[in-house]
Parts: sequence; structure tokens; C-alpha cells
Amino acid sequence: VSDNFHLKKIPVESVCKMERLRSIECTGCPRLVSPPPEITEQKNDQAAENALTFLRQALESGEANTEMVLVVIGNGEAGKTSMIRAVTSRDAKSEKINEDERTVGINMTVWKPKTTRDDKPLSFAMMDLAGQAVYSMTHQFFLMRRGVYVLVWQAKKYVDHEAEDALKE
Repeated sequence: VSDNFHLKKIPVESVCKMERLRSIECTGCPRLVSPPPEITEQKNDQAAENALTFLRQALESGEANTEMVLVVIGNGEAGKTSMIRAVTSRDAKSEKINEDERTVGINMTVWKPKTTRDDKPLSFAMMDLAGQAVYSMTHQFFLMRRGVYVLVWQAKKYVDHEAEDALKE
């Protein structure tokens, strides 16, 4: 199945039923989620065997991941902490954040939103990265391939003043 740009999913149950199948080569499939690229793109002779082993183990003992990392990034005073507080509060509001309450480095918050399904509840580890320039070099240590990212900014800081003046006239 290698070099298939459109391949998103391998029919795990069907593939795993093929008892004589010893390997499955999945290199060059950028949209493929499972098996993950950490397995399929290995630079060794066993990558294709490892991919099939992964699929068989996932079928046998795998379960859905309900825990995610949500990284909130943006400039200082953009409203990242306010957004997190509003999302995690019962009334979807955040109080004003004083200067001495600003994020220093990183703040971690666990958010378990209410769901209507009977499955395991979702859980988000929310990472609030400080937006001041002094912390920007540390952000690279918290970036991950499978994280969910939220970019927060203040749109009013990026207003085109010439267009605004023209509208006033």
C-alpha cells in the first residue's frame, strides 16, 4: 500500500484475518493514521513487519484514546488564560486577569467536558503557554505532532488604521 497519497485507513480486521500475511509496507502514505508514521517510516528492514504487528496488537487489545493535549498559544495578553477559564467554567465566562496573575512559563489545566455519549469521557490536558517574548524560545519543547492547537489573538491589535480612517470619512 506504499506511496498511496489518498490512503487514510487500512481495514484492520480484514488485513489481520490474512494469516499468511507477514508484513505490510506503508511508507509514503502521509494521510495514514494507523499504523502511525513512527512505525511505518522506520529506516530498517523490519518496518513492514512492525506495521503488521502494530495492527494486530491494536485489534487484539487496543482501545480508543480519550485523552488529548490541547496547546493554547498566542502573544502576551491575547486572552489565552481567559479563554481557558471560560471554556472550563460552568457559565462559560472568565473574570478579568490581573497583571500579577499572568501566565509565567506554562499553566496546565485538565478539562473534562460533559458528553452525551455513554463512552469514556474526553479529557483534555490544556497547556497555556506564556505569550511574552522572553518565553517564546521555550514553546518548541511543548509542540507535538498529535496535539490540538488553539491560536488566540486580539484582532483589534491588527486593525488596518488606514482602512479604519477611510471608513470614518
